[in-house]
Amino acid sequence: MRKIIALLFLTLFFLPLASASHGIVIVLEAALQGSPELEAPPVQMVRKGQRIIVHGESFRGSPYQMDYETSSFSNKEFPLEFFDDAEGYYRTLDKRGQTAYIQKIFVKLITKDTREFGKSINMKGHDYMDYRLQEPLPEGYPLFPAKVHRASLAILVGPDLKTSYPYLKRVERESYSAVGGLKMTYTQKVKFDKYDRTHFGLTAMILGSDADFFFEDGGRSSDDRFQFRIGPIMTYDFFRRERHRFNMGGGITLNYLRSFISIQDEFENFDERKFSSLNATPIFTSSYQYRNLLPKTDLIVGIDVLVYLGNKLTSKTEASREGFWDQDRDQLAYPTGGQYNFFFGLQSSY
Repeated sequence: MRKIIALLFLTLFFLPLASASHGIVIVLEAALQGSPELEAPPVQMVRKGQRIIVHGESFRGSPYQMDYETSSFSNKEFPLEFFDDAEGYYRTLDKRGQTAYIQKIFVKLITKDTREFGKSINMKGHDYMDYRLQEPLPEGYPLFPAKVHRASLAILVGPDLKTSYPYLKRVERESYSAVGGLKMTYTQKVKFDKYDRTHFGLTAMILGSDADFFFEDGGRSSDDRFQFRIGPIMTYDFFRRERHRFNMGGGITLNYLRSFISIQDEFENFDERKFSSLNATPIFTSSYQYRNLLPKTDLIVGIDVLVYLGNKLTSKTEASREGFWDQDRDQLAYPTGGQYNFFFGLQSSY
């Protein structure tokens, strides 16, 4: 009785192998799954070079096997390079002897004939099952430190404020150049924001522009303008993805405004005076950042809005020709209003 049971057990165990052959794993690591579906959980992992059993349904005859019914070779029906579809699954067995499945792209069938030339022992192209990191390892691996500092340098461009000295003569024509300059910003993340979206720091801007005024009698005046602004700023990243980031913020800048105003009459008599002022103005900013354009470097594009609160520039320089200047309103006034500048540049995160 025991011999019958043993014989029956051996028959059931080796029956699936009777029509089976082998294949070899060609990726670093592949999963045997419980069913032929991508979502099926793995039941066993196999490594590159490991031989596995493959059900005989996946094998066809040799291309040189004689078909005695037609007296021809089977390679007329199956070309040498054809032995199986690239998609789908092979049926195999796991280490418990249970039926399992493995994706065909992970396996090279051992057919022991010329069909083996049709598939390399190594996977073509990149082995996306190879999770090993190439040397040298990334800086900070496996724990990447958070980037807490940002430093940027950008070019500023925008329209100038249309304001002028109260000339005694009537202005027939005026011309304003665009405002141009540089913007430098340094910020670091604040401790109270656990999502690392809020940054606080310092911003500074250097701006310059020119204005020309032409009088009815043929005289002219030029205004050489310079601005230096510095102050605290806070920004918030309201949209953040792997490659893209939008932020907005605001602050207050302490400003030094300076204008060199020169007046020349129709007889080429000339006088020049310096007007200046110290004041504080609010600033609002918004920017788009394309992250990692270069290593640790982002591309930034944005806009600043400066708010003037009725600033006035006065002069301590005595007039050499009093007939050129308005003694009662001897100042350059910046009315209450806003000025915007576009900027673009690079930002380093570290």
